[in-house]
Amino acid sequence: YVDSLIGPNTVNTIPPSTFDEFLAKGKPALTVTSERAEGTARLTRLAAMGIDLDDVTASLLEDGLSAFSSAYRALIAEIDRKRNALS
Repeated sequence: YVDSLIGPNTVNTIPPSTFDEFLAKGKPALTVTSERAEGTARLTRLAAMGIDLDDVTASLLEDGLSAFSSAYRALIAEIDRKRNALS
């Protein structure tokens, strides 16, 4: 899935193992705009099925922010634990 999301103004966070796999087998190229008509048709079909892209995007954003926030808090807690152990 990484191959189809490459382009300007895009951000894709992926696990290291996925990145390694992409480096081994992927092909870096501007792809995010290469199938614009097909993408638009897919979005139209999703809307017809009652799937709202804005709702999905908002949910993904909320979930992503929550995950990053949790990971950040865990990192800070671990740094504090190690700092306290060294004090």
